[in-house]
Amino acid sequence: MKKLVLCFVMMLFSVNVIGQNISLTWNSNSEPDFSHYNVYKAERFLGPYGIINPTTSTIVIKWTVDDNGDPTTATIKSFSYTYGLDGFVVESEYVDTDVIVGTTYWYVVTAVDTSGNESGYSNKSGSRVMDGEPPGNPTQLR
Repeated sequence: MKKLVLCFVMMLFSVNVIGQNISLTWNSNSEPDFSHYNVYKAERFLGPYGIINPTTSTIVIKWTVDDNGDPTTATIKSFSYTYGLDGFVVESEYVDTDVIVGTTYWYVVTAVDTSGNESGYSNKSGSRVMDGEPPGNPTQLR
């Protein structure tokens, strides 16, 4: 039986320029099987949109063994398990630092559940980083 995707589309409600970066915030997903968000960006309203956040995870398992010189009688002394999301977006905010002054960017966000099912796009929201430097002074006024 195919599982229905129950991730709701969030409303992207705030896109702000902070210095040379664009800050995005949206309503949080509160579903119990929520895993992370994917953030997509385009230079045109209609796209194409490409994912811009990290999308890999890591599992690290470490142990130490005490074999007292005899590997046939080895026992595990300690064990640790680490699960890392390697930068997955798990909060309802993201800062895009890969922007060019004067370029308009459009963003959408999706939610992903623990089974890897991804919601549809949120609403689209756009912003442009403007040059904050004034032009040079005129010279040689006659």
